[in-house]
Amino acid sequence: MYKMPVELQNKIDALKSEMKATQGRAQAIIAKADREHRDITSTEQADCDRLHRRFDQIETEIADETEAWGSQVLPRVVPPQPLAGQRQYSNAAPTGRTYSGLFRDAVADPYGGRFASLGDFARAVMGGGNDSRLVSNTAMTEGSGVSAGFLVPQQFMANIIDGALALEVVRPNANVLPMASSTLDVPTFDYEDGTSGKRAGLTLKWGAEATALTEQVAVARRIGLSAKKANIYCRVSSELAEDAVAFDKQLSTAMSAAVASGLDGAFISGTGAGQPLGITISPALKVISKVTTPAQSTGTLFVINLASMLAGLTPGSYAKSTWLVHPTVVPHLVNLQSTAVGQASADVIGISTSNAVSWDGAGNIRIFGRPCFVTDACAAFSSANDVILADLSQYLIGMRRDAVMEVDRSVYFASDEIGFRLTMRLDGQPAAAAATKLRDGTLTVSPFVAMGAR
Repeated sequence: MYKMPVELQNKIDALKSEMKATQGRAQAIIAKADREHRDITSTEQADCDRLHRRFDQIETEIADETEAWGSQVLPRVVPPQPLAGQRQYSNAAPTGRTYSGLFRDAVADPYGGRFASLGDFARAVMGGGNDSRLVSNTAMTEGSGVSAGFLVPQQFMANIIDGALALEVVRPNANVLPMASSTLDVPTFDYEDGTSGKRAGLTLKWGAEATALTEQVAVARRIGLSAKKANIYCRVSSELAEDAVAFDKQLSTAMSAAVASGLDGAFISGTGAGQPLGITISPALKVISKVTTPAQSTGTLFVINLASMLAGLTPGSYAKSTWLVHPTVVPHLVNLQSTAVGQASADVIGISTSNAVSWDGAGNIRIFGRPCFVTDACAAFSSANDVILADLSQYLIGMRRDAVMEVDRSVYFASDEIGFRLTMRLDGQPAAAAATKLRDGTLTVSPFVAMGAR
């Protein structure tokens, strides 16, 4: 094995830290606007755009540094060829979670850079579709609501999907895999049964020398991802489309926000039928019940609730865990109570509210030292799933490269409007099939923990 030089490893670690901080600052801007119940300002939007561009730059720098080093030291090898009909699966880390990072060759501009922006492209279509730079999209059918239109340059579509990444809470921390076809089988080990210290069906055996060994078989399973279709279909007035600068900003921002909201909603509470299987619907979810002695009243949140969630998290997931809360939970984090009336102080295991929840100067929230993101994809306060603690690296997302954005003006010709349709295909589900039984065979833990109704 070739070990990466210390200097290069330190550089990559520093870039990863900067990437995480950049993402945090962008999310803090959105969270601040959410707390104040307002839209983000133009200045805040510009800051988010700048942070998103820097995020992508860092991601590219890390990929380039790693690739350059690997090409210098790794010997040339021929990978083993799969048997006929055998599905290939690579567990190599993807170049990033962005669409443009996963499918770099798919973002090549078929228009050869002839359009400077999405607004420039829209104006060409609004001009009657006679602009020589346009390429007709014969695949657009009447049944879809768009009769005959034009493919939007892929880099503009990719910018919308990647712009959503800065607004999301799940995908930036999840395990994102490219899908070469409509399905992807992900082989993994099954850790559901941890009784007697088993891990994926294997246990450490003790015995004297020169005694026969007991053969064991690891428990494995396959996770099947099947791409589901998601789309946004909207119409925009010609007046907005003719103002290229305003058009780029407003439509791209609106679509990115809609993609982010839709994906987070699906990854957190999707049913799995025609959409991803969400964390809160998955059998792997561990639900923490409210305090019963004394009975916890409705509309309350205590330190012991959060501490119990932490205790329900899979050991080893703490350093990768993230808290997700609904906006209505935030006031209760500010006024977090130590105990219920009549509850013994020993029940809170010596934890005070001051070291349970903290804020930094940028407005970032932390619960027990782990980052907390505010999202309306969680349930409202006091409902089940209003607070979630998750190791999102254990959530698998498969993305297809055939995302496309199309535009047409013929359907809305009479109203002088233009139609846009963004289509993407993806799937997602937790890697765990169920909560893991601990050594005693009774208690369970999971990478995904949620607070029950109160």
